[in-house]
Amino acid sequence: YSFIVHQSRLLFLVEVISQDIRVICETAFGAASVVHEKILEIFLTVDDGGEPNEDKAIPGVRRAQVILATYYMVHGKDEYAKRIRESGFGVENHKSLWSLMKELQNITTKDFWEVSERGTNFTFIPPEQKKELPIFFSWFPEFALDCPFTGAEKKKYERK
Repeated sequence: YSFIVHQSRLLFLVEVISQDIRVICETAFGAASVVHEKILEIFLTVDDGGEPNEDKAIPGVRRAQVILATYYMVHGKDEYAKRIRESGFGVENHKSLWSLMKELQNITTKDFWEVSERGTNFTFIPPEQKKELPIFFSWFPEFALDCPFTGAEKKKYERK
């Protein structure tokens, strides 16, 4: 149904769908469910249907993909994380990869800051997963740990 949401331009819902399927993947994996592989296959198609260079839903889907990849890495399943990297990402530039990593590293609270029926911040990841972020991003040839920004652009990523 994410394809229909893409076509309807309800882009925030694409991120919600990707985060929901991510949680289902984590649950299925944790329970050693026989449906885990099938759910992962569905997860890897969530961003199908959008225009790769124009789609505002892509950053939200990328966040969900990275969170799930680091979940697998913490549980010793790098092969699943590499599958996400290979299937879920196209050619990404250094700035977008570095920005995504920093954004996820800088989220420190699990509770959502505004009133919401969801109640939690779905981009929060626990510290053990945050430790995996530099490793995951190192799998991209375009990525480097050094900051690609200067001045005011760089300041928005600095922790206070």
